[in-house]
Order: sequence, then C-alpha cells, then structure tokens
Amino acid sequence: MATILTGNLTGNLTVDSNNRVTTGCSVSKYGNFIFFSNCPETVTTAHLGDSGKWLGKIAGCSNYGMIYSWHKNTTGKTILSFIRVRNTGATSITVRFRSAGWGTNKLNPAGDAEAWKAYFSNTAMSSITIAAGKENDLFAQTVANNACFGIVSPIEISGGTAEISEIAHSGVLPALSAYAAKEAGFIRGKGGSYRLTLKIENLVLTDTIKQAGATIGANSSNSFKGLDVISLSDPGAASGDNVGDYGMHLVVELTVTNSSSNSISPIVILGSRGGLLHTAVKLGASVVTCTNIAAYKYVEVISIGSLAKNASGTVIFNTCVAAMSSTPVVIGVKY
Repeated sequence: MATILTGNLTGNLTVDSNNRVTTGCSVSKYGNFIFFSNCPETVTTAHLGDSGKWLGKIAGCSNYGMIYSWHKNTTGKTILSFIRVRNTGATSITVRFRSAGWGTNKLNPAGDAEAWKAYFSNTAMSSITIAAGKENDLFAQTVANNACFGIVSPIEISGGTAEISEIAHSGVLPALSAYAAKEAGFIRGKGGSYRLTLKIENLVLTDTIKQAGATIGANSSNSFKGLDVISLSDPGAASGDNVGDYGMHLVVELTVTNSSSNSISPIVILGSRGGLLHTAVKLGASVVTCTNIAAYKYVEVISIGSLAKNASGTVIFNTCVAAMSSTPVVIGVKY
C-alpha cells in the first residue's frame, strides 16, 4: 500500500530532457475555467485600485472553475486584497467557493505551498446568491508591505455568468477602469481548464536504471509534448502560455514496472531541472508540503511499497507546481 512521506529526504536528480520518458504519457483536462492572476507579480502603488486598476479581470465565467493568484506587496504600505464577483446576467446566480482553509499566500515567502496544502486539505464550500447586475467581494485579506499574497480556491457559478476581478487597494477605491500594467515575464488571464490528470505509464526500473521520470511544463519537448500547458487570454495585454503549469490542480496516475533482478520498493519523487521547487502532495487524506528543493535535486514524497520482480504498481496522487518554482518539473520514481 502506498504511503505518503514527510518530504524531507532529497537526492540528486538524474532524469532530464535526454532520458525522460516520451511514451505512455497522456493528459486529460477538466473544469470550465481558471482565473489566473500573476501579472504584475510585484505590486506597486501604480497597480492599486487607488489608481483605478484591476490586478486581473475576466468575463464569461460559469460552472466549475478555479481562482489562482500570486503577488508581492511592494507598495511600502499595508493593502487590502480581495476577489470581486459580478453578476453580468439578467437573473440571480449562485456562487460556491471554499469556505474554510482557502489558501492565502500572505506572509509566505517560500511560494504558496501552504496555500495549496489548505486547498487540498479542506473541502467545505460556502454558497452565496448575487442578484442580477450586483457584485460581491470574496477572500478579503490585509497584506503587510513586502508580504506575498494570493488565493487558491475552487469556485462554482451556476444560473448564469459572472465577471471575476482581483483588486488591491490601500483605503481608497474609485471606479476602476484599467488593467494593471504588464510585468515582463509574467502572465494572467482566463484559461479553459484548471485540473489536469497526468497519466504516466512507462516508468521502468532495472538493475542499472534506478531513477525514471517524466517532465511537465516548459514546452513541446516535455514528456507530454506540451499538451499539459494551457493558454491564458487577457484583455489587458498579458496573455500567454502557462508554461510552468502553475496554478493547476495536478492529478497524477503513475505506473512503475520492476524489471530488475529482485523485489524493490519504489519511491515517487518530484524534482526540478531549473531552480528551486516548492510543492504540496496529497495522497488519500494526507497532505505534505515540500519547499526549497534545490535545482537538480529530488524530494521523496510517496512510498509505493514492495514490488516483486516483473510486477507493476500504480499510485494516484494530487500535486501542484507552487509559485516561485522553476520548471521543467520532473515526476518520477527511484529505488
């Protein structure tokens, strides 16, 4: 039986773009939309609602979706951040969202792994009704200067469509009329799905191959040929491909085959071929966070258990690529 590990044991990552698996990898996409807000990542006074700006805004949201945002307050003062949902239809809508444990990234400089842990650990949802043409502000949080902030939460909109925006201000909120200026290297916008099921079937361990894995994110040279990467559309000129798979709920179905001479006990590993890796992993009801995993290192996250010679084993778990991580990320096994 597979068991989750503490995420404290690390080692050298040997899987790279040359020896990653390139077959047996497939992607299924779920959900109707993702509100992705990571541009600007560094929020200044010019980006605030005080100056009439949204940090992000998308329209036409309905059914099942996800809110994901990540920023750092560099305004020099305390600000208030929230998500605004506006009913753009002619009838009332019902909005369901995470009522407990929604992920706040506030004061978490090592990425938003703790926010993801809250997302994976808590499932309770609240429900509100928004009348036609009205709006409601959700997830309000006060953010100190130099603190990171954002939201990781599912959201469901039924009975019509809504406009979703992210706003931060320091006490003055005039009518908003423009998007915050784009920060080079960052994106925001609306994507067509928020949850990916990544099936990895051809991981084989032998007497000489003691580590095997697949790469995600980056570009078409990854194990999934870029099919895991979603595009974001932003009316404020910050559209782009989410090449890091950031903000995506990843469900991994991993199968490993023991082609060695003896029984082995494979361990699921996560690692980065770029810079630091921050992540959270859920197996069953257990959730662990793993942060500050150095470049070209892996972290042990799940023990698959004993696997006889010529036998195969499959494990299904949830994970993410938390903010501040570098990609491509490797999902693999070792013994």
